[in-house]
Amino acid sequence: MARTPVGMRSKAQTIRRESYAPTRRGRIGTNRAIFSADDTLTEPQLCLSVPDVNAACAFIYDLKDDIHWAHRNATDFDMPGFSERFLTLAQTRSPLCVGIDPSVELLERWGLPANAEGVASFCDIMVEAMGERVAIVKPQAAFFEQFGPAGMQELVRLVGNVKAHGALALIDVKRGDIGHTLEAYADAMIGPDSPFGGDAMTVSAYLGFGALKPLLDKAVAREAGVFVVVRSSNPEGRALQDAKLTDGRSVATSLADDITAYNESIGPGVGPVGAVMGATLEGTATETLAHLPNALLLAPGIGAQGATFADMARNFGAAARRALPSASRSILSKGPSVAALTDAIEQHCDQALRARG
Repeated sequence: MARTPVGMRSKAQTIRRESYAPTRRGRIGTNRAIFSADDTLTEPQLCLSVPDVNAACAFIYDLKDDIHWAHRNATDFDMPGFSERFLTLAQTRSPLCVGIDPSVELLERWGLPANAEGVASFCDIMVEAMGERVAIVKPQAAFFEQFGPAGMQELVRLVGNVKAHGALALIDVKRGDIGHTLEAYADAMIGPDSPFGGDAMTVSAYLGFGALKPLLDKAVAREAGVFVVVRSSNPEGRALQDAKLTDGRSVATSLADDITAYNESIGPGVGPVGAVMGATLEGTATETLAHLPNALLLAPGIGAQGATFADMARNFGAAARRALPSASRSILSKGPSVAALTDAIEQHCDQALRARG
């Protein structure tokens, strides 16, 4: 039976988006458009199927335009928002967020060279150990940037591999600026068509929450997420985060209110803008959680920084259902053995699920 030419089908019927893992030496990218037809036609096959070579070439170019169109508009069809994607994975897998921090010290401890090749091996080991166990992976961009362009290429490759295993990629960059500069950061880091392909990124609001709006709006358009630092896990941040505004609110609470208002403006439910709320917070600092009823909560500090999953569950209360408990060194210290890493990840996954309630 003759097939209907691909070019005769509608874009919505014939094109879908699919994540893939680019090879180390291959083209940088984290998503590609493919056909959902019975067979995928390669360019040589297309040329053979069209007698007139010129017509075949024109058909190929039109087809490439269709692929580009579908890639740019994939979210219009079936991709849910970032929060929905995470909450689904948190239930079917675990809410655990695994931090990928290939520091020079850790590379040396693993017996790997302190260069981009070492980072590549480090990431490959972690991807194998994680498999399809976790909901989200958080590479710290600084540990890739330290090795220049080659290191950043490994960040791109890691994001692609994470997504190929069905997990989300949260790029920890904590960017902060204004206007077109922030738009450029969004264009670089988040969305299926961005160079780095992240599902979400972290930002700093020191220049004011309102200054983040260009980036937040782009995240909404791309079904991506953004996490604003509100209460960090390091003790040095407390003086600034606890500082009082003229209306009596702390800086942290003010940011929380801004996040809540922005998410409400997008619609009901958990919104695309989350908050970084250290798992180490306690006492009056936990009061900020009440001002974040519709936000995901990235909770770093599990393990090496002193917090436990039980601490997070106790301090976060009902908000733990929306938390991304993040652990890095308590897992990475078990490497480079894949078996030991896998065992640590599985234990962390189980504890994260129990903390979620």
